[in-house]
Amino acid sequence: MKKEILILFVIFFSSFVSASLGITPAKHEIDFLPGEGREFIFMALSDDPNKEIEIYLEGDLAQYGKVSKTKVYGSESFKVTLFLPESIEKPGEHSLIVRAKEAALEGEFLGSQIIVGALIKVFVPYPGKYAEISLKVPNGNWNDLIPIEVSVFNKGRENLIINSFYIEFLTDNKDKIYTMPLNLTSIDVLGEKNFKRQLNTSDFKPGNYEAAALLDYGGEKIAKVNQTFRVGSLFVNITNFTTIIEKKGIQKFHADIESMWNSNLENVFADVVISNISGEVFYFRTPPVNLEPWSRAILESYIDTEKLEEGIYDLGINLSYMKSYSYAYGKLKIKKSDNILKIVIATASLLLIIFTAFIIIKFARKKFRNSKK
Repeated sequence: MKKEILILFVIFFSSFVSASLGITPAKHEIDFLPGEGREFIFMALSDDPNKEIEIYLEGDLAQYGKVSKTKVYGSESFKVTLFLPESIEKPGEHSLIVRAKEAALEGEFLGSQIIVGALIKVFVPYPGKYAEISLKVPNGNWNDLIPIEVSVFNKGRENLIINSFYIEFLTDNKDKIYTMPLNLTSIDVLGEKNFKRQLNTSDFKPGNYEAAALLDYGGEKIAKVNQTFRVGSLFVNITNFTTIIEKKGIQKFHADIESMWNSNLENVFADVVISNISGEVFYFRTPPVNLEPWSRAILESYIDTEKLEEGIYDLGINLSYMKSYSYAYGKLKIKKSDNILKIVIATASLLLIIFTAFIIIKFARKKFRNSKK
């Protein structure tokens, strides 16, 4: 698998190295059939009609492949024939890589040649019975129907007889909430069966969940796959906000927010009230932002601190979105500007640097005089 990923990465990256050379299609996938011969048509792509392109094969199946042309020019098609042997001992995925390389020009540096490739992937079944499952459970909202897709693949050399097949839905604490049965009897060799279901989330509280698909196909033969997903609620959490501001003209105020909803939220804004024992002192509304599902954002606005005395104030934040609201309460401290303190610290630091430099120079001069004696 790692080898295949590396191959695909090289193929993908090579396509961005230069627009002057390419190969299409990028990939074929087939199942292994003993002694079968298969033909594949590819096309080398070049924006130079006279460009000479070398065609060759790599990969663990290269010895079973043959190209109709070892050289093409410009954009030209060619055929690759794969003669599969009667058996391949190692089960799993095997590859034949079709390479297209710019022919080197006289005096050209070898490393400047562009090489691209396409992949022919051959799957060899596992001995006996062998099943794999894929499961897709997207995030959803409370009281919604979440679409679920599950597929079963027979990747063994024998037919599968299914004893049981179901999906369990569990909480973060592994508490089982619901079991969804799936009807399946058998799958032929190299066959697959797909299911589409809908999960009603009306009995699910908003939060994180896990879906586990389990397939029992005889004895200790069990295939299992897990996936986490989230059930959202129409709620935007206020996770943090400004609590200290210097009394120094216009100052920034911010509030961090996080959406717990699996849909877009538009025009999210906050009304902020600063008050003391005598009542409201200052009020402002932040500019609105849009939130994507499960995303975070920062609401920002400004406070004129000249209108506020130094001290501790009550702070109230009312967050509005889709005719719903979230609230946060806290304290806001308006403190004296620390410009003077900063100047003192900077001056002290400068004096310390000067004093240190003076000591170093004095020590160096003394050492120099002693070396002269």
